[in-house]
Amino acid sequence: MAFLGPDEILVLEKNSGQVRRIVNGAMLKEPLLDLPVAVKDERGLLGIAVNKDNQNDTIFLFLYYTESSSDGDDIEGIDPLVNRLYRYELIDGKLVNGKLLLDLPASTASHHNGGRITIELDENVYITVGDLQDPGQTQLNHITTTQNIANSMYPDGTGTILGMTQHGNPVDNILGGSHSLELYYAYGIRNSFGIDFDPITNKLWDTENGPYFGDEINLVETGFNSGWRRIQEMEEDPDRVNR
Repeated sequence: MAFLGPDEILVLEKNSGQVRRIVNGAMLKEPLLDLPVAVKDERGLLGIAVNKDNQNDTIFLFLYYTESSSDGDDIEGIDPLVNRLYRYELIDGKLVNGKLLLDLPASTASHHNGGRITIELDENVYITVGDLQDPGQTQLNHITTTQNIANSMYPDGTGTILGMTQHGNPVDNILGGSHSLELYYAYGIRNSFGIDFDPITNKLWDTENGPYFGDEINLVETGFNSGWRRIQEMEEDPDRVNR
């Protein structure tokens, strides 16, 4: 959810794809937006952030979701299209002028899609994206070099925290390289359901989900490598390192 004011909240419904508006404790009858989302496991309407452009008196809404295929739903075994980040404008109680900022893989796995969004004090947008690896799979079928695995796939925007302007452009190409590597702010991320900036220090923090232990809270500096898949948490058991 995201707050428009002290008594006004926007709430995402993961499986319906709807953005609902709550005013003074009451949910409005009609949704602000109804999106076609794939919903299996951790897919769906996943992330929201709000930013007000005081100079132009415009409210921007950022949404991250797994878009379903026009051929059917992923529950029926039909692969979704992509994970997408959109920017909308809130005008006269409606979300309009949707602008596509980012396309990312979605069909590899139905888990670890990430999706939490936050906006920095300088108004750049940051989003968490998981590694798109189903936890129950013993065979690694989706790994990239930014997951600390040599000779693997070129980075495709997964297993990371991405940073961009509100127009979808790179903030600072810290690793070099082409899309989507130029958007990387941090990498080696397994999956995250939490990300935010400290309002005093402007430092970025994230939470990272472990498979069955070792959840993390991390201070995320520019170029941060969280270690996954080589290591997680403060691991000291040699049998769990480099698995």
